[in-house]
Amino acid sequence: MTLRHLRIFDAVCRNKSITKAAQELFIAQPAVSNTISEIEKHYSVVLFNRINRRLVITEQGNYLWQKARAALLSFDEFEQCARDAESKPFFSLGATLTVGKLHVPHIAASLEDRIEGLDLRLKIKPAGALVDEILSGTLDVAIVEGNIHDQHIISIPVSQDRLIAFQSATNCFDCRMTLAELSRLPLLMRESGSACGEFIKNIFAANQCQLSVKMESASNEAIITAVLAGLGVAILPEGLVSEYIADGRLREISILDVDLTRKYNIIYRKNRHFSPGQTAMLNICTDYFIN
Repeated sequence: MTLRHLRIFDAVCRNKSITKAAQELFIAQPAVSNTISEIEKHYSVVLFNRINRRLVITEQGNYLWQKARAALLSFDEFEQCARDAESKPFFSLGATLTVGKLHVPHIAASLEDRIEGLDLRLKIKPAGALVDEILSGTLDVAIVEGNIHDQHIISIPVSQDRLIAFQSATNCFDCRMTLAELSRLPLLMRESGSACGEFIKNIFAANQCQLSVKMESASNEAIITAVLAGLGVAILPEGLVSEYIADGRLREISILDVDLTRKYNIIYRKNRHFSPGQTAMLNICTDYFIN
């Protein structure tokens, strides 16, 4: 068995299709089928069942897939470390939209100032997408709001922020209310899968309040613009709306019975190997919040 066998097996599992795996790997479909057959014959296992022209991974196949992914990730890290030894330092940093706007520019400037010749790659995405990249090994470190509940992820709490509810200055909603009262207003919120959106949904669910969602958006700016236009109320990080509140365009709604404080966490994959240079970069990211 070779790495080629593992990469083809992994591609078939991820795509749930031999045809799509072949397209992804730019090889002929029969070659993919033959490789899967070779693995099954070599280890006397059944990796997939063919049901109504669908490829369904078996329980044993799924277990071996996890082991194959771990082996591929270890090899990819070996190659990355080997390349780093002869090339300039490399670091990939991800962040959610709020962290990306408020903090990443300062962190990136500090990294590039302190690490000579650094090849820094930044990715600003929803929290769910960042976790996927951390687990797949395509991202070294990410900074997210809220907790990540995954046994394969290491989370380091480094700071916290506060979300606030707000309305347009032209609206006439009360500026002090309970969460239940807020739930009856038209809510403009971040999309499902985003750190902010999931945090808000969990708060409402924990307090047995039904959301009245009028709009979902992946853009904080679009939500703020919609609130300014009087379309409803929203809950976003305080740092994103503080200037609008200060100049009187928006008004904060104090929620009397709920604390909307949440933590910032630096996350990376469990058992992830960091070079000495990457460890130094991780420490710079952590020190930014602590100091």
